[in-house]
Amino acid sequence: MPVTAHPREQPFGTESVSSQPGEPQVSSPAEPEADWEEHVLAVELNGEKVSEGTVVLRGRGGTLYVPDKEAQGWRLRLPRGQTLARDGLDYLLLANPGILEARIDDTRQILVLKVEPSLLAATVAQASSHLTQPKPERTSFAGFLNYDFNLMHSPQGDFQGGALEIGISNRYGLGTSAFLARHTSAQAGSELQLTRLYTTWLVDDPENMASLQLGDTIVRPWQRGYQARFAGIQYATNFGLQPRFYRYPQPAVAGSLTEASHLDIFMNNLLVDQQSLPAGPFQIKDLPSANGSGEIRVVARDLLGREQVITQPFYVGRTLLREGLVDFSYEAGFLRRYYGTDSMSYGAPFGSATYRRGLNSWLTGELHGQVVRDQATVATGGSFLVGTYGVVDAALGVSGGRGWGGLGGLGFMHQGEAFSYGASSYFASQAFTQLGIEQGQFAPKQLSDAFCGFTLTGGSSVSLRYGSANYFDRPHVDTYVATYTQNLWGGLTLTLAANYTRSDFENAQVAAIFTLPLGERTYATANARATRTQGSPTQLEFDAQLTHSPGWGPGWGYRLDAGTNDRQAAQLTAQTAFGLFSAEVIHSQGDFAERAFGSGGIGLIEGHPFLSRQIQDSFAIAKVGDYKDVRVYADNQLIGRTDDEGYVVLPRLRAYDVNNVRVEDEDLPMDAQIGTLSLPVTPYFRSGVVVDFPIRRSRGATLTILLEDGQPIPVGATVTVEGVADVFPVGMNGEVYLTGLSPRNEMKVEWNGKRCTIVADYPESAEILPDLGKFVCAGVRR
Repeated sequence: MPVTAHPREQPFGTESVSSQPGEPQVSSPAEPEADWEEHVLAVELNGEKVSEGTVVLRGRGGTLYVPDKEAQGWRLRLPRGQTLARDGLDYLLLANPGILEARIDDTRQILVLKVEPSLLAATVAQASSHLTQPKPERTSFAGFLNYDFNLMHSPQGDFQGGALEIGISNRYGLGTSAFLARHTSAQAGSELQLTRLYTTWLVDDPENMASLQLGDTIVRPWQRGYQARFAGIQYATNFGLQPRFYRYPQPAVAGSLTEASHLDIFMNNLLVDQQSLPAGPFQIKDLPSANGSGEIRVVARDLLGREQVITQPFYVGRTLLREGLVDFSYEAGFLRRYYGTDSMSYGAPFGSATYRRGLNSWLTGELHGQVVRDQATVATGGSFLVGTYGVVDAALGVSGGRGWGGLGGLGFMHQGEAFSYGASSYFASQAFTQLGIEQGQFAPKQLSDAFCGFTLTGGSSVSLRYGSANYFDRPHVDTYVATYTQNLWGGLTLTLAANYTRSDFENAQVAAIFTLPLGERTYATANARATRTQGSPTQLEFDAQLTHSPGWGPGWGYRLDAGTNDRQAAQLTAQTAFGLFSAEVIHSQGDFAERAFGSGGIGLIEGHPFLSRQIQDSFAIAKVGDYKDVRVYADNQLIGRTDDEGYVVLPRLRAYDVNNVRVEDEDLPMDAQIGTLSLPVTPYFRSGVVVDFPIRRSRGATLTILLEDGQPIPVGATVTVEGVADVFPVGMNGEVYLTGLSPRNEMKVEWNGKRCTIVADYPESAEILPDLGKFVCAGVRR
């Protein structure tokens, strides 16, 4: 409908008019016209409908204007040089070299726009493969006891050893403590040693990815630091509490689409994501990738099937952190001494702090400080991504107190599918010290390392490595290692390895190793090697081994060893649902030795004890009603069958991740009421949960309800059973089918305002659907 310009509006061709204070200046259109037409039209942008109704202004010369705010909603970005103000709104002139077509289709009442992708705002999308972190769960109380034993008899003497680990968990955290016992006896006498290894209380905070530990634990080292045992407190980042979280920068791919398209995103020829995006520039962030270099390939197909391919190289460095992400560790306490031989030996007090932060997608910085008695060390380091070539690591440290010392160095690593290489070199002065360097010892003067590895055609690979170590208090050591691996026919693999060590002595060894799979869990190996030590003749040795592993579930395994060094051994292993036990006989240099060893565990979840293999991961018990001999799977691996009470132990579950636990429906009887056959389980670290499947016996039965005159109650009457939520309708001849019955059941029958109560006993019988007989509604007539 034609509209005449409002008197308050500036006529076409005038200078720019001012808006309200604080608003930007708008300019009048370049083409002066007295009036224009107003249309309410649908809008189609690059073949995609973006609006069902938009006010479009059309001048007599064919110029078109659209509301600025609506254009922004379509992601259309036009310069604001020619803008029309009308009724308090800004209208943009559809005039730009990037607009390929702008016309009104009067027949369809549509504004048709075709523009170059550069005029569209970029679409930023997250890779859909990043899944939501599940919320972990645990019971109010669970516990476990792990044990190991090792018994050995030989002509030289006897040895008995054992270890115990005790753990309890509740809503406040996880506590563990371990102990070691050793007894040796020989002609010279016997010795018994009992040692406490550690005692720790752990509190995890999955939401914030942080853990608090009290008791015996290990200092988390900085980039060039060492581990050290201590007793005290540690508060540190723990990215393992969210296994689906990517802490290092993930690659992104960017491009431009001329039409709305469906995208298939490949990384190193593996499909990792799919997206449907509108026309225009786009960016897809956080594509999941492992460490190293590779190529992203995006295949975009529009509605007409036209294909566009975008390729982009990338490099992912695991020593980097995502932009803004912080990784920290704060410790304080007393350093542990003589671990493994003394239960309560602690030394100097200390404090340590490490702080790492992702400054951006290509640079991560690190700060570290530590104090031990009268010594202090401060250090800094960082990781720097060099394009798609690799990562540079740098470190610099200074220590003082008993003399000033320093450490510094650089390293570079490139990891690729076909070719990897790297080198590093770090130097320290004689006075430099830090945690992990005992008093009176020195840090290495210089440590250098270089390596390269590449994959050849035909299933072969080569790796080369050189290492050099200079010390202040011992001889210099150089090491050279070369390895070649070739896949041969029938699964046979050949590995050739050579290493040479040069110090105040020389040692060289060349070995050829053949590995042949003989079945699902059976394989054979043969090893031939030649060794030469300075001052000694070359020694040639050959040995072979045949191994059959018991696999995941209960089963048997064995290992047979024989070699030219006059050593033979045979081992038999039995793996059960409650432990792993082995017996071994060794013949060496004319003497026999016998050994028996094994391991297992005892668990407790909410008052339910059970025997298990060693509990090193999270664990659970699954309850499948009261059905026995039902197969239960975790992540499609058969774990075991339920016992007489319907329980089965799940000894190895991944902490903080989803473990899909499933019941085999073929093992359930016909009368089972099944709520679900699969449940996701996300336990805390080394904590227990109960997986209670909603599977119960239906305890179904039929019965007939009659009136006092012997006639059946009317069809459509209802029966309710006390304690059962369902309502059961009465069918022909007064018959009714009931489920969820107890040994004794009180039932209410109702129809047409009449009611009665009957009591029926449910017999314990193997019959799936027994008939309980006939019952009379006393005192009720038709």
